[in-house]
Amino acid sequence: MGRSAGGGGTEVDTGAAGAAAPSSEKAGSGDRTPNIPIRKKAASRFIQKPPSTPPNYTRIRPPTTAGRDPALTQGQPPCYAQAVIAELLSGVRSLLLPVDCAQCGLPVAEDRVPLCPPCRAGLPDTPPPRAVAGCRMVVSPFPYRDPIRRLVSDAKYRGRWAALRFLADRMGETIAARMGADPADRIVPIPLHPVRLRERGFNQAELLARRLSERLLIPMETALLSRPVPTRPQAALPRGRRAANVRSAFEARLPAALRGSRLLLVDDVVTTGRTAGEAARALITAGAGEVRLATAAQG
Repeated sequence: MGRSAGGGGTEVDTGAAGAAAPSSEKAGSGDRTPNIPIRKKAASRFIQKPPSTPPNYTRIRPPTTAGRDPALTQGQPPCYAQAVIAELLSGVRSLLLPVDCAQCGLPVAEDRVPLCPPCRAGLPDTPPPRAVAGCRMVVSPFPYRDPIRRLVSDAKYRGRWAALRFLADRMGETIAARMGADPADRIVPIPLHPVRLRERGFNQAELLARRLSERLLIPMETALLSRPVPTRPQAALPRGRRAANVRSAFEARLPAALRGSRLLLVDDVVTTGRTAGEAARALITAGAGEVRLATAAQG
């Protein structure tokens, strides 16, 4: 045994190795857990053990599909979540920010109607029904010009829920007036290509169709029609090239569910009718009995 320099120090073992052997237990600490470093023991107090049974989380479920053809519930995921989020954001925005008229910019007292009373009174008259290739009847509450053009743009590119709701409600009134109380067996929104849907985050035609489904009490189906072929935006093309742009762009699915059905296609705008006509052709070829079209505006 030896002493440290200065005398009276702690004695250490100066065996063959010439160094003190580290101690794993602090003298007089009363610790009864040997061979575990003190820092690890302290940290272990903050490590929670996993529960013996998994927690029971409450899940938010989409609208029920009870009583519907099971095949019809296997289609594209709906825009239900986007609609709910847009509704919530619209309510929050109305509390924090003033709502302006889409036409003149003056404050609007009620955010559910995105036009002030004078601009609403000056809305253009409802155009007469028309037909496009594949669609027996086309109805729209408005011609495609301002302020409706601005509302469609707000709904399509900004997801403004007040504009979507206003347009859909006017569409419902026009459908009831022009097509009667029983216009269709199912409502089918014009789908977007999956890439375009991811880019935009929602399909405005589906949001319009969902609102119409609630008002007209007609089921909306997204599983009957898909758009597997990417196309350029029709508005960016001259009218003479629009037919080739959407040729064979749509694919009807579930022919057993389509057979003999009266379908109401829904879109935001119809101009040449090439997009709706191609979608209708795919549905009729697959067995649909009749196809009609409703849009927010027509040009």
